[in-house]
Amino acid sequence: MSRRGFQFIAPLETRPKTPVRLDGPGSAAPPVHYCTTGDGIDLPYARTGHGPTLIKVANWLNHLEHDWASPMWGPLFQELSVRNSLLRYDSRGVGLSNWEVDEINFDGFVTDLETVVDASQAESFALLGISQGAAIAIDYAARNPERVSHLILWGGFARGRRMRGNEENRAESEAFVTLMRQGWGKENSPFRDMFAALYLPEGSDEQISWWTELQRTATSPDNAVQMREAIDGLDVTDRLSEIRTPTLILHSERELVTPVSEARFMAARIENAQFISLDSSNHFVMSHESAWTRAITAVQSFLQS
Repeated sequence: MSRRGFQFIAPLETRPKTPVRLDGPGSAAPPVHYCTTGDGIDLPYARTGHGPTLIKVANWLNHLEHDWASPMWGPLFQELSVRNSLLRYDSRGVGLSNWEVDEINFDGFVTDLETVVDASQAESFALLGISQGAAIAIDYAARNPERVSHLILWGGFARGRRMRGNEENRAESEAFVTLMRQGWGKENSPFRDMFAALYLPEGSDEQISWWTELQRTATSPDNAVQMREAIDGLDVTDRLSEIRTPTLILHSERELVTPVSEARFMAARIENAQFISLDSSNHFVMSHESAWTRAITAVQSFLQS
């Protein structure tokens, strides 16, 4: 019964079971802490694991608690917490942070990262930028080379869709935002179908349903649109040649959200960057794919180098 539970009346047999890892997605979400930006935004962050600090830059949609147990992010966070102290956070306008914000833009994303870095009290750390989080990581690493030990850009880009000099990309951006306004968080909508086709063409029904649920949980339609427009208009191309941090770039070969040419664009402009292409059509490789093992092995090896 809702809010009351169930009563079972039957003989029970107790069997030993495998203990749940304290730092894995099968456990309760890790404790959440807060820090505050200079413009008054309260940002939540959480740590898991032990070892050198690895900060995952916030991307389009995050929710500290829901991400931890999700079929999308959970396996990645568990792997990264084995040998590192993984720090995650929700940026302004999403997740457990303030949803009521005056404006959402790239400068605000950078400020959020800087605030969390200060709260971490880590003198040196690795940065992981996934999707648009890569541009934020690039900006920070270029300006703070003495603090960033490793830079990982996964499924990322330096230029948003509207900044690539391609009319088709601009049209896609406008269509995506239009459908988003009408179908955000709805199970049966053209936006859900478009999102799945672009971001998770090889995703399972469970993963796609989880993304739809995350939309309802992570932020409002208005905030999502503001974030998307800020992301599609970003451009940190000028920062690429300034990066001196060892850099690893991973990218799905056949993904449609950000073509692999954008990853090569970054690799050609970041000095001595390592580039690894992944055999996948998904924007972010899922744990059930054959490319997953290659990606995780490359990241762990890179972080230990």
